[in-house]
Formats: sequence, structure tokens, C-alpha cells
Amino acid sequence: MDATIFAGSALAALPSRWLGRSSFTLLDLDFDGVRLLLTAAALLRDPAAPERLHYVAVIEGLPDAGVLEHAVSQMRSAGLGDSDAFIEQLRGCWPPAVPGFHRMSLAGGRLVLTLATGAPPAASLPQLSLAFDDAYCRAADVTPTMMRWLPRLAAADAHLTLAMPLSAPGVADAVSADFGRAGFIECARAPDALSMRFAPRRTQTGLAPERRPVPEKHAIVIGAGLAGASACHRLGARGWRCTLIEQYDGPARQASGNAAGIFMPVLSQDDNPLSRLTRAAYLFALHVWDGLGGVGRGLPGQACGVLQLARSDAAQGAAAMRLPWSYPPDFARRMESSEAKAALRQPVAGGWWFPAAGWLQPAAVCRAMLDACGDRLQAIYLRQAATLIYDAAHACWDALDADGAPIARAPVVILANGVQAKQLAQAAHLPLSAIRGQVTHLPARSADPPFVVCGDAYLTPAAGGIASLGATYDTDPDPALRLDSHRENLRHLQRMLPGRLAQENVEKLDGRVGFRCVSADRLPLVGALPDPQRLAGSGDTRLRDMPRLPGLYGLLGYGSRGLIWSPLAAELLAAQLDGEPLPLPRDLVAMLDPARFALTQRRQSQPPTRPRVE
Repeated sequence: MDATIFAGSALAALPSRWLGRSSFTLLDLDFDGVRLLLTAAALLRDPAAPERLHYVAVIEGLPDAGVLEHAVSQMRSAGLGDSDAFIEQLRGCWPPAVPGFHRMSLAGGRLVLTLATGAPPAASLPQLSLAFDDAYCRAADVTPTMMRWLPRLAAADAHLTLAMPLSAPGVADAVSADFGRAGFIECARAPDALSMRFAPRRTQTGLAPERRPVPEKHAIVIGAGLAGASACHRLGARGWRCTLIEQYDGPARQASGNAAGIFMPVLSQDDNPLSRLTRAAYLFALHVWDGLGGVGRGLPGQACGVLQLARSDAAQGAAAMRLPWSYPPDFARRMESSEAKAALRQPVAGGWWFPAAGWLQPAAVCRAMLDACGDRLQAIYLRQAATLIYDAAHACWDALDADGAPIARAPVVILANGVQAKQLAQAAHLPLSAIRGQVTHLPARSADPPFVVCGDAYLTPAAGGIASLGATYDTDPDPALRLDSHRENLRHLQRMLPGRLAQENVEKLDGRVGFRCVSADRLPLVGALPDPQRLAGSGDTRLRDMPRLPGLYGLLGYGSRGLIWSPLAAELLAAQLDGEPLPLPRDLVAMLDPARFALTQRRQSQPPTRPRVE
């Protein structure tokens, strides 16, 4: 059967299914692009459609843009070309062909597309956090593992459409019986399709993010750096009202206040969790920044590319041989020493080239995100939240200053103020520390590379006559500029680019000192904070069962990657708060959970037991 005909018939009932719903989730396990385009067209022309539709597609291969173009061709051949604006937007943000979860907010946030790529459905389904309202797959592709997980991912009264050859004697009856044992009831049979409805016989424990009811969609966000601004931006996109509390006179006065911050992913030989996380964060950040005008256009900076230097050509070549796959050149590629030498006009080892990476002015990014919130944001500057008190009777938090005077009240509080969060009693136990970083400002006559160069330090192209070189990694709390830190940065530059630096009087160099907030395992803390008073008496050994403080969340520990961590971490938290499909696999979400440290201590202190299935 023609894909557009099958997709159209399967989607014909959607308007009646989503009528009166504020949100709706579609799971596509047989993605060819056609169903997505038809869904978008139906959504955008239906005045009664949900405010937000999540379309989650599992793709065994990589997100090849050719699939999208083939779907567009099929749509137009069938005379279904009324979604041209959506198609152009989708083309503009289609991700490079790399594995992982790819999140895209389209049509003004009306449709949120999540592509789970690089693994078959049987491996991807256990990593999804959602409750689907409609799902589509081919009956021939269903495995025993999928049969176990589909009911766990289904919302009450969810519909499942199976593409299958009903002409084969007994096939439809067998499939219907198999799904019936899993809780699905057959609704209808059509040419080459079987429609099922989910009606479990017992209370279903699903895998959707737990949405805790709040009196109103209002959050207090403490801290106006990248973490706090991103929280306001992603919540504001969902209709939340945010009250931002900042002790300084404006946004980005601390770690987010450097003149330039670089953005790039991290590669590894085994594609470890850090690589997977930074890849997802980097690509989502590029998507968010495009919505704010784009790097170098609406946002001061340059997508000039980043060269991550290898220590030698031999090391570079050996590392390249052991990488798990060949990256597409629009994401990352090797740059040989001869090419690097020609670009930088000096002998230099080659390395990894990230063509879409570069640098941004973090403070400008903060301002752009806060401006995008419009009247949904109330910013309170020159006030410091010194105490948080929970009013259980009204399920609200009160933020008070050092004199006990009230600042704001809301059912949700998000700590996005770095290591200063530990000054609040509820977060004092978190394993966060401050790392001093001094950036050296070099005049353009001394160092002005055509792109960002990274090695033991980073060097940006000059902007406003100044190139940024840094940053040191010190454990002392000294906020003042120091000559020894300038000299350390210059030594790193000399090792990266020998002879690049013109003679400069170190004592006359300017710069900036900031303090990065890092966690014990150097990964961010994203999500509901554990309840320290209830932890001691709890014997739970699963993250989802750890006791939490009601309505208190953290966006902390971004270290030196605040630019790329902040949009995805805020998106993850906003999705958790609204009970939406999550933008990351479950294993990576667990690695960011603020309760992971308490859970590790719990498991280490208890005698060995039989492992519990998560």
C-alpha cells in the first residue's frame, strides 16, 4: 500500500482523538517521514488541536535527511502540499547523521519532534520516558521485548495501529491475540492495518515522567546566569510564569559573565556517556539559539568552527582508528596537520574539526532567553534568597531574604545559582564545589586565529579587539586577577601554537575571573532534589523511589560547559514538570539525577542483595 494512503487512513481519527486535549503524544516505530508531515498538516489546520503535540520517532538507523526529502516527494506526488512552511522549518533544523536523541521544537512550539536514532525499537523502547496516546508500527517488526514494553509506555485508552498483511490467513487473529494478552483490545480491521486500544486489566505502572500537580504553573528561579535564564526560557515556552531572583543588578554577573564562551561536543573512543550527553546538548543548543536569531546574527558570537588539537599526528590517527563510527563532516571530521597549518599559517598538529562550533557571548545569550519570555517573566534583581520555607498546607515555597523578608512565593522553586545553592539548607548536602577560572584577554595584534583553537586551553578569534584565552582550573577562592594565572594561560598557548603570541607585557594584560560550579562526578544535577531528612530512614535502592523535596529542583554543576548544558538541562526539567516525553534516554537522565549521589552512598552502605529491576 502507498505510504501516504496508509498514513492518511491511520491518522484520519486523530482530530477526534485529540479533541479537548492540551497535549498529545504520538509514538512512531515505523518512521518514513510521511506520517510526521501529515500529522503536522492536520495539527496546524485544526483550531481544536492540542496546544502541544509530541511526536516521538524511533529510527534504527541514523537521521538521514534523504528520508525527509523522500517523504516530501511522496506528499507532493499525492497532492498533499499544504505544509510547506513546516517542511522548510524542519529542513533547517534536521540533525546531522549521528546517533542519540534529537529534540526539535517546531511550528512555534506546537509540535515537538524527538528522534531516537541509532538503535532498533527493541533497544530504544526501554530508554523512552513517555505515555503515548497513539502509536504506529509494523506487526512484522514486533519482538517479544517490544511486546513487554509497549504496554508500559501506553497511556490509558491509547491507540495502536499495526501495519500488516491481513490477507494472510490467521495472521490478524494471532497478532490480535498476542496483543490482547498485553492489554490491547482490537478495535477495527482495515486493508493492511489492525487497530488496537489499550485497556489494561490492572493498574498500569507507566514510564512517563511523574507530573506532580501544582496549584499553578508558576516557578521561582534562583540565579540569572545561563542555567536560570534557560529555565525561564524553556518553562516560558510552555506557558509557565517565572519569578527570577538574582542577587546582582542584572543577569550573567558571575560565571556566565565572560566575554566569550566556546561551544563544542566531546568525542571519545567508546562513545561514553559524556560524549552522548554533550552531543545531545550541543545539537539542542544550536537549535535553541537558531530560534533566538542564530549565532553571529541575533546572538553575538561566531559559528567559526573549533579545532581540537591532537598532541601529534600519530596520536590523532590512532584515536581516529578507534572511534566507534565515522562522523558526518557537518558534525566532526579530522583535520590533517597540513590543512591546520595552512589555516593558522604556522606548523601545528592536526586534530578534530567541528565546523558548526564556535564561541558566544554568554551574557547576551542570557538576555536573549529572558527577553523571549515576555510578560511571563518577573525579574527581581539585587535580592538574595537566603531561606526557603515550604508551606505544606498550600503546597508552596516562600523565598525569604537574609532579614526574613519575603521575596516571592510559588509552588515550584528551581535552584540555578551554582555553588551558592549550598547556602540554602535544602541543598547544603549536595556535592558541589567552586573552581576558579581566570581568562586572559589578548589584544588582536597578539592573537587572532580564524577559528577557536582548543588544547590545554582555548583561544577565540578577537571580538572588539580582544581574544579570550583560558581558562585556568584553580581550587582557591581568590576573585582577583593574578599574574601567575595569566602566565599559565600563556604557557598553554605556547604549547598549542608555538610562536603565535607577540611579545606582551603580562602585567598590563586584562582578563576576568569566574567560578565554575562542578559536581563530584563533573556532570550536571538536573531534576528534583532529594530530601536529606528522609534519606537516612529510607531503604530505597532505586532512583525513582528516592525521597524528594516537593516542588524543589536543581539546575546545577555545569562546570565549563554552561553554554551547551543549559538549554537541554532546562528542557529536560521543563518536560519533567509537565509530564512530557523526555529529551534524553532514561540511562542518561539517571546520570543527571541530583539523587544519584545519595543513592550511591545507600548502596555502598548496605549488604549485597539481589539486584532490583528498575
